[in-house]
Amino acid sequence: VIHGTDCRMDECPFLRMAESKKPESMLLPIGESWFEITSDPLFDNMGKFQGAVHILTDITERKLAEEELKKSRNELREYFDNDISASYVASVEGEIFSCNKTFLNLFSFGKKAITESFNIARLYKNSGDREKLILIVREKGNIENYEVDFIARDGKIINSIINAIGIFNEAGELEKIRGYIVDITDRKKAEAELLKSETKLRAIFTAMTDVIIILDSEGRYLEIAPTNPSLLYKPSVELEGKTVYEIFPKEQAEFFLAHIKECLATGQLIKMEYTLEIGNKTIWFSANLSPVNSNFVLLVARDVTERKIAEEAIKESEQKFQTLALVSPVGIFQTDAAGSAIYVNPKWSEISGLSSPQAMGGGWLNVVHPDDKEKLAIGWEEASKNKSEFFAEYRFIRLDGSIRWVFEQTVPEKNTKGEVVGYVGTITDITERKLAEENLKLFRALIDESNDAIEVLDPETGRYLDVNERGCLDLGYSREEFLALTIFDVEIFIDEAGYKKNVGELYTSNKKILEGVHIRKDGTKFPVEVNLRIVRYDKDYLVSVVRDISERKSIEDELLKLSRAVEQSPVSIFITDTNGIIEYANPKLLEVTGYSLNEILHKNPRVFGSLEKSVTDYKLLWETILSGKEWRGEFLNKKKSGELYWEYASISPIINEKGSVIHFLAVKEDITLRKKMIAELVVAKEQAEESDKLKSEFLAQISHEIRSPINIMLGNVDLLKDIFSEYLDSDANRCFDSISVASKRITRTIDLILNMSEVQTSSYKPDFMQIDLDKEVFGKLIHEHQLFARQKGLVITYKCEIAEPKIVGDEYSVTQIFANLLDNAIKYTEAGSVDIRLTHNKKGNVVAEIKDTGVGMSEEFLANIFKPFVQEEQGYSRSYDGNGLGLALVKSYCDINIATIEVKSKKNEGTIFSVTFNG
Repeated sequence: VIHGTDCRMDECPFLRMAESKKPESMLLPIGESWFEITSDPLFDNMGKFQGAVHILTDITERKLAEEELKKSRNELREYFDNDISASYVASVEGEIFSCNKTFLNLFSFGKKAITESFNIARLYKNSGDREKLILIVREKGNIENYEVDFIARDGKIINSIINAIGIFNEAGELEKIRGYIVDITDRKKAEAELLKSETKLRAIFTAMTDVIIILDSEGRYLEIAPTNPSLLYKPSVELEGKTVYEIFPKEQAEFFLAHIKECLATGQLIKMEYTLEIGNKTIWFSANLSPVNSNFVLLVARDVTERKIAEEAIKESEQKFQTLALVSPVGIFQTDAAGSAIYVNPKWSEISGLSSPQAMGGGWLNVVHPDDKEKLAIGWEEASKNKSEFFAEYRFIRLDGSIRWVFEQTVPEKNTKGEVVGYVGTITDITERKLAEENLKLFRALIDESNDAIEVLDPETGRYLDVNERGCLDLGYSREEFLALTIFDVEIFIDEAGYKKNVGELYTSNKKILEGVHIRKDGTKFPVEVNLRIVRYDKDYLVSVVRDISERKSIEDELLKLSRAVEQSPVSIFITDTNGIIEYANPKLLEVTGYSLNEILHKNPRVFGSLEKSVTDYKLLWETILSGKEWRGEFLNKKKSGELYWEYASISPIINEKGSVIHFLAVKEDITLRKKMIAELVVAKEQAEESDKLKSEFLAQISHEIRSPINIMLGNVDLLKDIFSEYLDSDANRCFDSISVASKRITRTIDLILNMSEVQTSSYKPDFMQIDLDKEVFGKLIHEHQLFARQKGLVITYKCEIAEPKIVGDEYSVTQIFANLLDNAIKYTEAGSVDIRLTHNKKGNVVAEIKDTGVGMSEEFLANIFKPFVQEEQGYSRSYDGNGLGLALVKSYCDINIATIEVKSKKNEGTIFSVTFNG
């Protein structure tokens, strides 16, 4: 008993308990012993604390037992918390009394404790599963390996197995359930995957067409996969457990067993191919043997019959291709996608001149013509870009230097993805075709450049099928208009009957030359010479070569006039060859000599001789005329009757365009009477001296005129006219005028033709020098043409705007340019003036301008103005003479002198020609 005064309240915990007036107890360790102290407070009647009664009990053994129990409980708790299964204790109603950490983690509670309000029933995915568990535990006391799906707090499905033990009260009623939950979610997934894999494998085996067999080292069938029974040599039940020798013929069995042993010996995969007769069919197999272990092999065999058939077909196709390629008449080649050659056939090599090795890769490009490489590359690039076919024509330059034209056709080879993997093509030798095309172009160019119209007609209908440019120009039609015509629209003097007659005769003679008259689009007519021929190609064609003979007809008319003048001439005229043999004599000669034409043709003029001339005289005569000069003199000749007579003769050579003497022309005048008169004058010299003097002067003047540099015919005609002027009447004068005009015209025509011939044959040799156009050209030309202009009542004006109008040119051709232009200006101008102007253009070049107020030209004609033999007016009805060579010659002379000529003209208003010297 401890007195209350001996205890301080703040020091004795029991006194504190006295405050509550309730007994208190406490544990008190003393040394290694434990004591339990029970304190009962003592109070007086006043309720004042008086002390306490303490009972001290030694509880050391109990305390030690409790410590052991606590330790055991902690170990049990640690085990409970660390158990891999989720352990819990819950009431039948679902209240959770305890659970371990695994439980908390499994159901996503984290570190938070489960509240009393949380019911385990909320974790079950299907409430019926818990009800079934309680029912079984109530009946059996426990449940094992019960599969249940739970739902964690985060919504995750947990597949699990639960083992549970029931806790019953004294009445045998189930109060609690102790459960152990094992998470089998991963196992379930694995089982599902395994099931899925097995299902898939089963489906694969079912769908497989390969034969899969396991055999041992003796070739015994151990297992046969149920893949494709139709490919087994026998039903599987007849194969399993048997060796290859029991199944197959010996040779086949040895084949299989040898490969099996090789596979086991090497431990390597062995590939093989073989055939089996299955169901009356030969089946090709491609098989792989792989070792399973040291005693077993796995055979996987696949039906490759279709592939083998395809390979055989491909092989056969390739053999056919090789055969075709070897004998093909065209070159065949194959390239990769980049265009590098990987194959060429013999014909390709024959065409290109390259061997197959030389052509490989880019070697074939080495013989492609340099001018064709760029075009070929562009074409290849375009075809490659579009994955399209390619066509081209190009040239090979073979190693021997020869050139071959080829036509290439190429198609792309594509794989299953549509990608171009190469090209296959052919080349065809088109050299002959190209040469034919070139020849055809050349022939067409020659036709189009021809000065004659060339036409192709249908022999049956007379319709035009083709025509060259000259044909269109001659008639004034466009090509389209011309080809809509027939011969009856063009030829005046032809009808259907006449046409058929001519065509019929052509089939016999094959050639016919006719003359006709054609009518132009504008209605004008012109004479033509037509050369007809039948040409056979794919059918019969009538080819007509038409020549405008307007100029020829005009010349023929002129020649006719001249020949008439010669025939009717009052003087004797004859022509000989270069040996002096007479080829022609006019009637006057026959009249004077008394010979007939037959008596003097092919005879020498010595037949008229009287031996009055000496050998020296004749030698001088021949030297003169053979040198190209004219000889004039007198002969005392003898007529057929023997009568002597005097002749005054002019003998001159006739020279062709080459400058060669081809004939001699003799014009002889009977001067017997004149000689007689001269003799009489000599006798009466003293009485007629003055008269004789005048006569001599007259003869001298005549002689001078005869020796002037003009055409021999004009000179002789003028001479005759002068001699007999006092005896001639008006008709005779007109006759001589006609001869003079015609002679001048023919002389000018011949000069123009000769000059044009020189230019066209390039035989004209210009002599370039510095020329003063003012003094050396126009000064002379204006003086020469003043008389002609005054006779027509025209005025020639001349203006030089240049201080020194000098050029470098050929004096003769430059003079001829302006002589012709001035002649034309005066000839085609009836009233007004001809104006000449020398000036500079903007470039400082000398320009000569000739302007007239004449008839002018139409705009349509200006395009043809410089073409030979072209005149705006054609035929006999034209107003002016001329042959159409003047302006053509002017253009040629301008070209020689590096000059350009331009013309402006308007009908009935006049013409301006401008010549610009560019040199």
